[in-house]
Amino acid sequence: MTFIVLPHGQGNTLERPFDDGFWIDSLVRKLQETDNNGMRLGKDRQTTYDNHRYTDGLDYWLRTNFVKNPDTFQLTNEVQESILESGLFEIRQEESGKPGKNPEWIYLLV
Repeated sequence: MTFIVLPHGQGNTLERPFDDGFWIDSLVRKLQETDNNGMRLGKDRQTTYDNHRYTDGLDYWLRTNFVKNPDTFQLTNEVQESILESGLFEIRQEESGKPGKNPEWIYLLV
């Protein structure tokens, strides 16, 4: 099982050892709960948790479930690469119907 470290987790690893990351199987379970085994990446670097534009996205999910301070961006390129290195996921651009606004989604490879 793979543990993905979140570089901006700010957790207290002495009290709660999993505050600074997540087990990859938790993302597998999350994506299995969706209709299409996928979710928007929803990278929103410049916003606080309460003002996040993509509450259906992976960055928001990471902030909600695995960090002490949810106002800090979590889906860094390094985290995304670690997720993909598991071999369980792929990233695709989806058509949004808006020019130049095709969001990236992460999908579980079934």
